[in-house]
Amino acid sequence: MVWSLGGALDEPSRGKLDVFLRDVEAQFPPLQTVYEYGVSPDKKDWVLFEDKVNNAWRPSPATPFYKILVPTIDTVRYQFLVGALMKCH
Repeated sequence: MVWSLGGALDEPSRGKLDVFLRDVEAQFPPLQTVYEYGVSPDKKDWVLFEDKVNNAWRPSPATPFYKILVPTIDTVRYQFLVGALMKCH
C-alpha cells in the first residue's frame, strides 16, 4: 500500500500519507516514517530497511568502477520492492 499508492509522492505529501496511514492502521512502528519499513517474512514483523544495509561491504579491487553497486538504504528498499513485484508476476 505504501509504495503502490505513495511511491510517486513528493516529500511533503509522503509526510501526509504517513500521518494518514498511522491514523488508519496503528501497527506501524512509531519511529521513522512508513516508507522506512518493510515486512520481514521470517519474523512476520516490521524491519527497518536501514538494518538490512551491509555496512561492512567493500568493493572487490578487481571490480571495474562502472560495475560497482553500493548498498544503501535506497538500493535495499528498491531491491525489496522489485523482488516483491517479481513474485506477483
